[in-house]
Amino acid sequence: MTHYEERLERDLNNIRRLAEELGDMTGKAVRDARTALLERDHQLASMTVVGDEPINRAAREIDRLCHLFVARHLPSAGNLRFISSMLRLTLGLERIGDYASSIARNALHLKDGLPSRVAADFEMMGTQSSTFLHQAMESFNLRNPEMAKEVQALCGDYKNTYHKVFEDLVKVGDKGSREIRDLLAMMSSFNRMERVIAQAKNICEETIFAATGEVKRQKTFKILFVDEKAADVSLIAASFARKNFADCGSFFSAGTAPAKKVNPELAAFAEAHGLDLSTATPMGLSDLGVELEEIPIVVALAPVMEPSQIPFRSVLLNWEMPEKGGLEAAFKVIAHELPELMETLRGDNIG
Repeated sequence: MTHYEERLERDLNNIRRLAEELGDMTGKAVRDARTALLERDHQLASMTVVGDEPINRAAREIDRLCHLFVARHLPSAGNLRFISSMLRLTLGLERIGDYASSIARNALHLKDGLPSRVAADFEMMGTQSSTFLHQAMESFNLRNPEMAKEVQALCGDYKNTYHKVFEDLVKVGDKGSREIRDLLAMMSSFNRMERVIAQAKNICEETIFAATGEVKRQKTFKILFVDEKAADVSLIAASFARKNFADCGSFFSAGTAPAKKVNPELAAFAEAHGLDLSTATPMGLSDLGVELEEIPIVVALAPVMEPSQIPFRSVLLNWEMPEKGGLEAAFKVIAHELPELMETLRGDNIG
């Protein structure tokens, strides 16, 4: 090994060592924040808040060394991917430190301890987030993309748990037994812990990129089109989406009061516009084959739903359908709105 190669490897190892230490610091901060909130340990909460400063300094030092490495060695290929991933990794770890600090601050200001159901939920989320973060960092330190993919899948499977946690917290609020300030602190803490899991998933993506050059696959979306009877317009919207944006996600249609059969005019309309509606059947919201919590975007094609009727993690869009013009007029609105929505979600490279 040449002197230059030795210096390059020494600089890389120094960055790796500091990143491993930063990962340990943030992991401890998350665990301490969890304990402080569950046990109402004000001293531990205060130390966790203060401990965010060393995390920030460590992240800035790694950032400095990464830029120095680029200037000194002009890396290419694998080393350049590693440095690029390291810069994003330290940003993610610094954010995790901020999340832990925020949870700890909430622990300081809660008037009473967590209700038993909420405490059980938070303990579960805290344990899982710490585990995922540790495993994600281990995959990065070992440069093990297969391990990263396994952890990544676990993080993705966990997202629907947040809805249950939110519903449990809503039940506490409905009882009126806690002050609004406490409810907001608990909701904020759950949100921050959920973001730790999201950052662990991001670390796995950086591991895969650094080791293999494989970039994150473009996100796909589940979209539900809703009207009253699900006999024509919502069926048309879902079929049009499948035809034109098949690689962008999964598309569903449903009615709040579904009809027993489709609109008799639908067959001729579908044939004229090249849509496959030969097996289309009106369905209700409970007949989709997926839970509503799994669908992040709901498009109302008639004023049949309110935002309060959809899950917390979903959004409701309203596309106003024309009162006159029948299916053709409705289709023009869909054909205009849907491409704009998909471009917003996925960018220019769609279809």
